[in-house]
Amino acid sequence: MLQSITTLDFRHTWEWWVEENFNSTEVNNILAAMNWEAWMYKTGFDPTGTLNFMTSDALQAINLAEEYLQLNGTSPANYEIYNSWYSNLKVMFLEHLQVPDQMNLGIYKLID
Repeated sequence: MLQSITTLDFRHTWEWWVEENFNSTEVNNILAAMNWEAWMYKTGFDPTGTLNFMTSDALQAINLAEEYLQLNGTSPANYEIYNSWYSNLKVMFLEHLQVPDQMNLGIYKLID
């Protein structure tokens, strides 16, 4: 297929899918709650404000970074999990370590 669609095609397909997968009461509630104007044409974040990209893996990366900071130069027990992570988790871990008043040479040496 590999073709572009219009906004109208997208909207019709989405509304059809909702009608096929929910009962009539739910369909009415879902369709009434959808603000196409805000969602498709306004700038900014999701108008519902419900975006949350935190995953258990991301939380694990942040927690490991916190452990390194708390242990102040000693490796956490589960430090080797870092080697199994994909690059984005490693970036989250490293970014979370960027706390100027807590990061020190000992932690840098351990991570290196």
